[in-house]
Amino acid sequence: MNRAIVVPRIQTPRLTLRGLGEDDIPFLFEHFGKNEINEYSSDDNVKSLEEAKELYVKYIAPTANRFRLGLVLEGELIGTVGFYGIEYGDGRAIVGADLMKEYGGRGFMTEALQTLVDYGFEHMKLNRIEATSDPGNLRSIRLMERCGFRREGLLRQRSYYKASFHDDVMYAILKEDWRATRKSKPRQQK
Repeated sequence: MNRAIVVPRIQTPRLTLRGLGEDDIPFLFEHFGKNEINEYSSDDNVKSLEEAKELYVKYIAPTANRFRLGLVLEGELIGTVGFYGIEYGDGRAIVGADLMKEYGGRGFMTEALQTLVDYGFEHMKLNRIEATSDPGNLRSIRLMERCGFRREGLLRQRSYYKASFHDDVMYAILKEDWRATRKSKPRQQK
């Protein structure tokens, strides 16, 4: 089943999650030009506005199977979160997220990811949301676990980038797990 993608605008207690457009290319240039954003990614740092435009077209502009939202705090973009690899027929999507280092440790990404997961299950009718991480990316792993994702396994030497093979840890949350978590305890923002 092919559906038109709806890019939501969502308000959380502290953030606005909104679609990213071509006007945001300067932010993408700055954000994805940082080593800490690309440390566990196969992508090199963005080195020019032209590369940022290419990144936007290739990974961020909404398509039938992806959308990315900017995390806006007090009028400033501080990161992104979104779904890609959306397979409506299988009820599945993959989530990706990134946050400026200076905003880490304050629960912003937990708030954003939990909100996106809620949106995926409630509005997109997903059954499974997946995420992968380099085993060394402990911040990403802790984020997934805080948001109810379960570790499903290690994908050994799954990717080749930065002159070596890298493992990925596979995480996922099912709609039934999400429902059980929501019923058993109130949502907490970190």
